[in-house]
Amino acid sequence: MKKLKMTLLTVGVLGCFGFTTLLVADFYTQKKIDTLGVMAAGKAVSGSGWYKRGDQMSSQPNNLYLGQLLYANIYSHNPGDGTWWGAGNSTSDVYKNGWRTMIVNKPSLAYVAVKQYGPSFFTAFDNSLMETKNTIITQWKDGAERAPVLNKFSRSQYWKDQRIIMGRYDRLINALLKLNDAKLNQFVADMDSQLWKGNESTELQRWLLNNQLIGAIPQEYKWGDDPYMGGWSLSWYPVDILFLARRVSRDFPQWTPRKFLMEAKWFGEEARKYMPGGASGQDLMKK
Repeated sequence: MKKLKMTLLTVGVLGCFGFTTLLVADFYTQKKIDTLGVMAAGKAVSGSGWYKRGDQMSSQPNNLYLGQLLYANIYSHNPGDGTWWGAGNSTSDVYKNGWRTMIVNKPSLAYVAVKQYGPSFFTAFDNSLMETKNTIITQWKDGAERAPVLNKFSRSQYWKDQRIIMGRYDRLINALLKLNDAKLNQFVADMDSQLWKGNESTELQRWLLNNQLIGAIPQEYKWGDDPYMGGWSLSWYPVDILFLARRVSRDFPQWTPRKFLMEAKWFGEEARKYMPGGASGQDLMKK
């Protein structure tokens, strides 16, 4: 009887995994993953691109933040029928009621997807960075002048830097989870007033600074002061994940800020397994 129960349990687990894998085929396709990798790389180097501080050139392009990945994810699901898809208030209802609702109702899809498609996403992302670098060198008016610096680009260093950024998100999540529910929920619910308040610092700003989660409050922050902090923008750390926590908990009340942060922490740990240089990630970092 015990052996029969174990057999039934095994069959049940495998059956559920197989069903989830089939759902992932609708959740993502290989084409969408390739598009996501290319668009995420584009978001990472857009704006200041290969510059790090003011007009000073760096051999390493900007790294990817959660907010930029979310933007790229929306665009990667565009059906390509000529309709315009945006982010924020312009996010398509098709995406809201489709991909986003699926992930909320069945978060295990995200874990299966990163296991199934993680390596190919990082390959597409990495290849796109290299193509962008080569395009700058060969097609930009000042490309030849930039070449000596850009050709020092190191994949190995890039992914080391990316892991540092992901480590920062992890530290932020851990610190937030140590708060009691009342304070955590207050910070998340009052995000607009807590992050920006003219020349006055807020309780959340001071909390982030005192816990060494940011290098400066917005009123004193200067672009480039912290090479691993994108600044006070919706697309960059730490604002992106804080606003995402609020949006998810507001639109899906069953996902409290604590539940969202726990899932985000587990997903980050899973994603790191497949990043270049990780224990089971592929090695894209020869140069």
